Amino acid sequence: MITVEGNTPDTKGNLLGDGLNINEKVVDSQTLKQRGTTLGNALSGELGIHSSQFGGGASTPIIRGQERKRAKILQNNGETFDMSELSPDHAVTVDALLAKRIEILRGPTTLLYSAGNNAGLINVVDEKIPSVLPEKGYEGQAGVRFSSANKERLTYVGSTFALGNNFALRLQGLYNKASEYYAPKFTIEGKPYHRVPDSDLQSQSSTVGLSWIGEKGHLGVAYTDQRNKYGLVGHTHQYDHYTISIIRQGVMFRKGYLRFYPHLAEESDIDYNNPGLRLEHSHIPGGSHYGMQDHPHGKPWINMHSKRYDIDGELKNPLKGIESLKVTANYVDYFHDEKDGERVENYFKNKGKNLRLELVHSEWNGLKGAIGAQYSQALTSALSLEAARVVNKQQLLNNPKTKQFSVFGIERLNLGDFSFELSSRIERQKISMDYDVKLIDQWLGFNTPMPNLEPHKETGYSYGFATHWYFAPEHKLTLNVAHQERLPNAQELYAHGKHIALNAFEAGNKNLNKERSNHIELALAHMGEKWDYKFNIYHTRYGNYIYPLTLNDNRGPKSLTDEYNLKVNRYYQGKARFSGVEGEIGYLFTPNYRLAVFGDYVRGKLTDLPDIPKGYYIFGAKRGQVSAWDSQPDISAPRVPPLRLGARFNADFNQNWSGMLEYYRVFAQNKVSKYEKATSGYHQVNVGLTYNKVLNQMEYQVFLKMDNLLNQKIHQHVSYLPHIPQMGRNAMLGMNVTF
Repeated sequence: MITVEGNTPDTKGNLLGDGLNINEKVVDSQTLKQRGTTLGNALSGELGIHSSQFGGGASTPIIRGQERKRAKILQNNGETFDMSELSPDHAVTVDALLAKRIEILRGPTTLLYSAGNNAGLINVVDEKIPSVLPEKGYEGQAGVRFSSANKERLTYVGSTFALGNNFALRLQGLYNKASEYYAPKFTIEGKPYHRVPDSDLQSQSSTVGLSWIGEKGHLGVAYTDQRNKYGLVGHTHQYDHYTISIIRQGVMFRKGYLRFYPHLAEESDIDYNNPGLRLEHSHIPGGSHYGMQDHPHGKPWINMHSKRYDIDGELKNPLKGIESLKVTANYVDYFHDEKDGERVENYFKNKGKNLRLELVHSEWNGLKGAIGAQYSQALTSALSLEAARVVNKQQLLNNPKTKQFSVFGIERLNLGDFSFELSSRIERQKISMDYDVKLIDQWLGFNTPMPNLEPHKETGYSYGFATHWYFAPEHKLTLNVAHQERLPNAQELYAHGKHIALNAFEAGNKNLNKERSNHIELALAHMGEKWDYKFNIYHTRYGNYIYPLTLNDNRGPKSLTDEYNLKVNRYYQGKARFSGVEGEIGYLFTPNYRLAVFGDYVRGKLTDLPDIPKGYYIFGAKRGQVSAWDSQPDISAPRVPPLRLGARFNADFNQNWSGMLEYYRVFAQNKVSKYEKATSGYHQVNVGLTYNKVLNQMEYQVFLKMDNLLNQKIHQHVSYLPHIPQMGRNAMLGMNVTF
C-alpha cells in the first residue's frame, strides 16, 4: 500500500517532535539506497533541491538557489567540519547510503543550528550511536549494488548488537569504487569523449560506536574513519605560475608586508585601474582551458582522510517540567591533498570541535519549547607547497581560527486550530589569524602605521516565526517569516589565492559586515483520501549580500582576454532577492496506485551593487584618492536552477512487487549572470522495479533502476562545470537485506 506523508514524522533535528512545516521532508533509508552516493545527487529529486556535481566524487545540494554557506549540512545535529563549504570539488563527509534518514528542515527549526538558512538545512541522521537496545539482541542492514554507467561496485553493512542489558555496540562500513562515468558523446576543443576524464572515485568508511542505555536515557561514543580518493574533472595547469595582482605598486613600497599578508589590504590599496594576473617567472602559458588531459605529472585527484569522534547523550525527565536534557559533542580531524599523479600540489586541513546542550521543557497550557547553547571552533588551512617556496605566491587560506558561541531557543503554542512557533538565535563569532609581528614591522615603509591585526568579531541576531492554521479538515495553511543574520566566514574575509575549481583567483575582504535577510513564505497543504497537494511560495531579500565581484573586467592590460581566463574575484556586498514556488499534486487511484505532478522554480537577482573606483588622482593634494566611480547594473544571481516540471507514477503491484516511473523536464536557463552561458533543457526519464520478500525474519529487497533512460545530454546550470555533461543512461542493480 502506498502511503502519503502528512506532517513530517518525528525528526532528530526538530527538538519538539513532529515537524509542522509543510515544506519539510524526510527521506528514508530505503529510498536513499537507490539514489546517488554523494549527498547532492541523493537529494536532487526533492522539491527545491538540485545538485551541484563536480565529477564523480563530489556533489553539494543547492536548496532554492543557495549553496553551502546559506544551506547548512548537519550530521546528527552536529557540524560536519569538512571543506565542502570552501569549494565545490570538496566532498561532503557524510554517507547518504549509511543514513537512517535525511531530514530537510525549514522554518523556525533551522535557527536551532545556524543562521542564514532561509532556504533550509539538511540533517543526515545515522545510527552510529545507538539510543535503544535491539529487540532481538541484534539488528542491521547489508547490501550490494552495481551501476553500468560508471561501473560502480558498492557494498555496505551496518549492525547493532546488544551487550548485556545496558550496552549496545554499533559496527558499520561502506566501500565504493567507480570508474570514469559514461556520458553521451561530447566534444571539447575538438576531441571527442564518451567518458568524462578524471570522474572516477574510490571511497571507504568505517564506524564503531558504543552506548550505555538505560530507562532514563543513553550515553554513547563513536569513531568514524572515512577515506576518499577521486579525480578532479576539468583541472588545468594553465595558470600554475600566475599570482593575483590587485594591490597598487605604490602601496607595496609602503606596505611591503602585504606580500606575506595580502588580506590586510585596505580598500584604498586595491588597484582598480589594472587588476589581474601576474606571471611570476619565465613560462609560456599553454594547456587546455578545460583541463582535459592536461596533466604532465599524472591525473589530478584528491586524497581525503577524515577522523571523526562523536559523543551523544540524553537524560529523560531529569526534573519536573523538563522532558529531556541532551548533549552532543564532535571532534573532527580532516585533511585532503590535491595531487597531480603522486605530487602534492595543495593540502587542506580542518580541525573542528563542537559542543551542544539542549533542554526541552514539557508542555504547559499548550506551550512547549526548547533552549540550548552551542560552542564550535575550527582551525582551517588551504595551502600550496609551491606558494611556500616562491616569492609572491599566495596561500589561499592561511590558518584562520574560527570560534563561535551561540544560544538558541524555540517555543510552540497550540491554540485550537492554530499552532504558533517562535525561535531565535544569537551568534557571537571571532575569527583570528596568527601574524609574525616582527616580519610586518621589518617591511613597514617610512612613516607607515602598523596595520590592524585584531580578530574579526561580530554578533548576529536572528529570529523566526511560523503560524499553522488547520482551517478545514485535512487542510493546513502555514505562514513563515524570519529575519536572519549570517556572519562572514574565514574564506570571505581572508582568502587570497588560486581557486581552480571556481575558475578564479580569490581575494577576501576583511571589511565585510554581517549579511542580513528577511524571508516570507506561504504554504498550503491538503491530505485527503484520494487527493493530496502542497504548494509553497517564498520571497527572500538580502542586505549586505556577500558575493564575488570580478575585478579584471575591462580594467587595464591585465584584464580578461577571453571567456575562459581565470577571473580575479574579490568579495563585496550588495543587495539580493530570491523568489520561488514549489508544488506537488497527487491522486491515489487505488491504495496501490498513485500519480503525482510536481514542479519548482526560483529566480535570483543581485541588486544595488556597490560603485567601484574607476581611477585615482596621480598628482596634487588628492593623490591616491578616487577620481571617478563606476556603477554596476543589477544582474541575475549565478548558478540559479531553471524551471523543473514533471510527473511520477508509483505502483504496488502486490505484496512483493512495486514499481516507479518518473518523467520531468528541466527547462533551459537563459536568465544568466555575468560570465555565465545559457544551458539547454533536457528530458529525464527514470524507471524502477523492486521486489520485497520476508524470509526467516529477514527482509530481502532486490531492485533494478534505470536513470536517464533517454540518454539525454545533461548540463547542470547550478554546477561550476556546466560544460561537463552529467551521467548518461545508467542501470543500477542492487540488493538490500534487513535483519
